[in-house]
Amino acid sequence: MAWKKVKLGDIIKPIKNHIEISDDVEYKQVTIKLWGKGIKLRGLKYGSEIKVKRQNVAKNGDFIISKIDARHNAFGFISDELDDSIVSNDFPLFEVNLKLVRLDFFKELVKLPLFEDFCKKASSGTTNRIRLSIPKFLNIDLIIPVDFIEQEKIFNKLQSTKYCFDNFKLNFENQQNYIKKLRESILQEAVQGKLVEQNSSDESAEILFEKIRKEKEQLIKDKKIKKEKPLPEISADEIPYELPSGWKWCRLGDVVRFIDYRGKTPTKTDYGVRLLTAKNVKKGFINLNPEEFISVETYNNYMTRGFPKKNDILITTEAPLGNVANLILDEKVAFAQRVIILQDYISLNKIFLKYVLLSKYFQNLLIFNQSGMTAKGIKSSRLKNLLVPLPPLEEQKRIVKKVDSLMSFCDILESEVLFSKKSAEDLMQSVLREAFSEK
Repeated sequence: MAWKKVKLGDIIKPIKNHIEISDDVEYKQVTIKLWGKGIKLRGLKYGSEIKVKRQNVAKNGDFIISKIDARHNAFGFISDELDDSIVSNDFPLFEVNLKLVRLDFFKELVKLPLFEDFCKKASSGTTNRIRLSIPKFLNIDLIIPVDFIEQEKIFNKLQSTKYCFDNFKLNFENQQNYIKKLRESILQEAVQGKLVEQNSSDESAEILFEKIRKEKEQLIKDKKIKKEKPLPEISADEIPYELPSGWKWCRLGDVVRFIDYRGKTPTKTDYGVRLLTAKNVKKGFINLNPEEFISVETYNNYMTRGFPKKNDILITTEAPLGNVANLILDEKVAFAQRVIILQDYISLNKIFLKYVLLSKYFQNLLIFNQSGMTAKGIKSSRLKNLLVPLPPLEEQKRIVKKVDSLMSFCDILESEVLFSKKSAEDLMQSVLREAFSEK
């Protein structure tokens, strides 16, 4: 098999097809997507709206590259739909030398990490002005097979490998979707009382709810919390499904206290007391990035509606809606809009309540009750009225133990799937590199 060293400039030749823009003519303009996602129509403009009057005309089949984003795989081929589009000098055009390479062979070549490396190697400049140097780019050496038959063999081998890899990838995606549905199923079984056995010796949820009610009344009497308008009784047609014996349907606002800083936005500082926003609350955990702070003085003046406690539940009410996590931080924290703190009146299992709020049942309930035109969200008053299942306290503990065990199993499955996917991707890149290596 004969291979030879060539310059990239031997394979692609710059095209100069300049025209002068006329004010009364409408022109097609293109945009080059990053990471090899193709060339798209940017829009139509009359020449009178285009400042740079000297442009290049792109023809069907031309290879085009972005000088600014070449290192981010911003290149591709002009399609028939984009024929006769105009581009500035920041988007140089090239013609593939079909006497040296097959077009399908070259199209596979530009998909390689090797070609991305070429673009990075030929790009230079300060952070915001890194650009591809065309002379450097075209002067890069590479090795290709001389024989077109050999190029065709390599192309066919790559297509076969990609077909297998795409099937692997689809299988991985199916496995990940399966694990996601398995997690949803575990939580749904948990909130329906189907995950662990009931124990008749457990103190019933009815008694637990009465204790919550009495503690709430005492806090109002002691003037530690304000008295609110009672929530309506639960009607029969509101019940979404039948609960096991010993469980009870409750309105969320009757089970936990709402601490809501909606409508308040504190002045931020570079350091001080950590400020948690909706951006920090994820599905099941808190991400400390982005980091924001307020001063101690602002904290003392701002936090007038109540202070969070460790393990309190946080729920986002908008952008995003329905992210739920336990507050596990030991440090003092403040809260901004779009996050509500749910604080128990007596010692409930807050991990169980988190699982209830993350369940498909409750997440669907949030979506059904959301409102707003652009950013969908749920009002605090409506959130308080949503129904949650309340099991006996001892059963809550058993459910959490079982859910945690099953979720750990899901974590293991997910890790194995991701490891297999990474191995397949590494193998694919190895095959691609091997195909374009000198034999």
